Amino acid sequence: MEFSVKNILLVLSLIALSSCLGFMKPDKGELRFSEKEELQLLPLAANYQSLKQNFIDKSCLRCHHSRQDEIPSFATQSDVIENAEDILFYAEEGCDLDTCMPPKNEDGTPT
Repeated sequence: MEFSVKNILLVLSLIALSSCLGFMKPDKGELRFSEKEELQLLPLAANYQSLKQNFIDKSCLRCHHSRQDEIPSFATQSDVIENAEDILFYAEEGCDLDTCMPPKNEDGTPT
């Protein structure tokens, strides 16, 4: 299956919207993770620059950069497209983000 930046943004938007309705994970409540902190919606537009600036740069590149070999890099657009399936999996429901990914500050950057 071929992924594009638009498809990634669409799925992330649908996940955020469905979380508002509470039917994906009703035990966690509306827009909250396990500690019940409120989740801030990302101001994403349907283009790679917006995805990079508002999601990849803030949430991923501290660990997923091109200067390491242990985990996939998300440093370029082709890296993001190549790893789109994993990005969508973890963004949707692949793990509790505080256990398999570093906890986040209020601005969305890893601690």
